[in-house]
Amino acid sequence: MDQSKQIGPQGLNEDFDGSPTADRQLPGRRLEELDIDIAKAMDEFERLTVFSEDTYYRLSHACLFLANAASKRRPERISHQSRDHLIRGILDAQFAVVRRAPDRAAGVIMRGFDGLFVLAAHLAESDEERARRGPDVIRDAVDVVRIMRNCAHNEDLNNRIQQRAANRRNSAVAAIIASSLERAA
Repeated sequence: MDQSKQIGPQGLNEDFDGSPTADRQLPGRRLEELDIDIAKAMDEFERLTVFSEDTYYRLSHACLFLANAASKRRPERISHQSRDHLIRGILDAQFAVVRRAPDRAAGVIMRGFDGLFVLAAHLAESDEERARRGPDVIRDAVDVVRIMRNCAHNEDLNNRIQQRAANRRNSAVAAIIASSLERAA
């Protein structure tokens, strides 16, 4: 992974190595999978807002990392500050993705982002708050995020197919022009 442009707690940071910052890691606690999943998701959300290429590839991976973080039973939680930072990252990514999304995918993508917001909130909730919400809400959020991930993956594959077709067309046109120039010379 290119480490030159990653997100840190204050936004794009040239020196950020993907590790959780102090606000995401409790003193005396070793780096946990949760921290890593959140850092990876935040990196992908930031890349979605900064770069327009590979939108659906990045969206698919952001969904994967956040769904992994939320779907595992863990005793640790993220702080409310980290939750708010994550929600801001998701919101920024949502605006960027929706502007680029084709009409056929817009509804799925919007519903998937709703699921991402639920998962982000879930990661900071206490056991009591989670119990009040009920387990089906999180399962539903994971599933709608998975649907969005599948949609993003399909859009990425479709973009690749279209790019290869454009390359073939350009090669064919270049061959025709070259052949015409040879005959004309």
